Amino acid sequence: MSKNFRGRSAKSIETTLLRNAHKNIAEDLILSKVSTKENYRGEMKIKRKTIFDLTHTYNSLDETKMLQPLTEISNELRKFEAKSSNYFEDGSKQTSIEIEQLNARVVEAETKLKTVVTRIKKKL
Repeated sequence: MSKNFRGRSAKSIETTLLRNAHKNIAEDLILSKVSTKENYRGEMKIKRKTIFDLTHTYNSLDETKMLQPLTEISNELRKFEAKSSNYFEDGSKQTSIEIEQLNARVVEAETKLKTVVTRIKKKL
């Protein structure tokens, strides 16, 4: 390179060096952009493959396999609901029976009381 500069003026050498520097910077920018685009394309290719794989996996899942746990939970909830409603119905029936028995005892007690009151009135 120094052979090219022999016999040239400082201004000419400066201009040549600046031109070469600008040329090198421009080439580096172009290479950088190309490299960035290649990296982006590579990343996009990987992302597309991942999306394809996930879509394929999703499509290959059997719907019944996905719904089976939900069906089991639904059945368990129905059983629990039936048991709890039976429990409360049985409790309600038992309470109703007890109330009827107490009402019968009250009626019986009232009848006895009236009988006793009637006897006492007759004795007086």
